[in-house]
Amino acid sequence: MCIAGIPIPVIGQNERTAWGFTNTMVDDLDFFIEEIHPNDKSLYKHDNEWLKIKSKEETFKVKGQKDTTVIIKSTHHGPIISGVHKILKMAYDNCPFVRVLDEGVVPDTKNVKGTNYIDIGCAYDKRTNRIMLLSAEDNLIKGASGQAIQSFNLMCGFDVQTGLNL
Repeated sequence: MCIAGIPIPVIGQNERTAWGFTNTMVDDLDFFIEEIHPNDKSLYKHDNEWLKIKSKEETFKVKGQKDTTVIIKSTHHGPIISGVHKILKMAYDNCPFVRVLDEGVVPDTKNVKGTNYIDIGCAYDKRTNRIMLLSAEDNLIKGASGQAIQSFNLMCGFDVQTGLNL
């Protein structure tokens, strides 16, 4: 079987063996740094031209709570997200096996080898004017067996770290 964007078979078998990948993600998401006009925050620069930032109001229904309304601003690249590092830190703050590295620090497999940790880093690439989100994990521990133990712990009501502090 092949997956769009991956030019090789990722799952298969013959009369003697079978194979598959546990991680076959395609780079399908890019972040861009937009230059906002210094005197008019409703404009951004694209191809040496100032364009209008689009705004759209969205209301989300939250069960048992008051509806939440947000304004989503976007450019031709997509929605505007600011403070990526801060968002990552907040999102994974209570996840014991996720470590968000300091801004600009690139994750390395040597720091996660033999552990159930995933290290996440974000860095700004001045050359391409994009934010890069990078991660490193030990695909045997975090990617397969550790993931199974962590899921088992959650299903059975055990502490999520039981048996995984290697």
